Amino acid sequence: MKPIPSEIEEVHDIKVVERYIKYAEDMHIEVFLFFNGNDETPLEGTLKPYALRANPNEINFEISQTKFSNLSEDLRKSINSQGIDIKGSFSVNEILFVFHANLLVLKGNSLRLLYHTPFYRIQRRASLRYKIPKAEKVEIEISGQLFSLFDLSASGFSIVGKEAELLLIEKNQTFKKCKFKFHEKECFVDVKAMSRFFQENKMMKIGFKFLNLNSEFDRLIARAAYLHSQKFWSRWI
Repeated sequence: MKPIPSEIEEVHDIKVVERYIKYAEDMHIEVFLFFNGNDETPLEGTLKPYALRANPNEINFEISQTKFSNLSEDLRKSINSQGIDIKGSFSVNEILFVFHANLLVLKGNSLRLLYHTPFYRIQRRASLRYKIPKAEKVEIEISGQLFSLFDLSASGFSIVGKEAELLLIEKNQTFKKCKFKFHEKECFVDVKAMSRFFQENKMMKIGFKFLNLNSEFDRLIARAAYLHSQKFWSRWI
């Protein structure tokens, strides 16, 4: 699914772009870099003020020493390629900013980049939802039956299955103390069925709302959805 053109605003004014960058620097906002079209293993770090820049379009990106030490060999090779095409993104509230850049200098765990205009300013939905990749283990047990989640956000999720398996779940029905597994972590949560959709081949999709998800899982899901949104938009810009 491609982005809707009306959701994307091109920002060409360098002074406006500089304000975005300054805010990201001052607030230590997490920034993701994607190298040569690889959107599965972004580099995570922050922008640091760089007083000695020779070009106004230079920015300084820094990754923690621990994360830098744990980088894969393939990503290290990508980072070491001077002039490599890079896409960067960061988020402020519900606004996502995406930009293109090239590597100028790699020094230790710092990358000096030359960014290009326009920046892309994208208004996102308030509650980020992402489709669960097959490699991720995200499950919930409802009335003794274990389901793999189809998609997920901090506010709720959906499951897809055969009508015969899901027909007994009614809209507005509440289920108490369901065991929820998100990667290697587990918790118990109450959920409420909010919607039911009949699909082709006698399949059904049911949407649920979390009623009392604890704060740790709320943060984990929000971060996973946030990273997914960065990957998604980087493919199209």
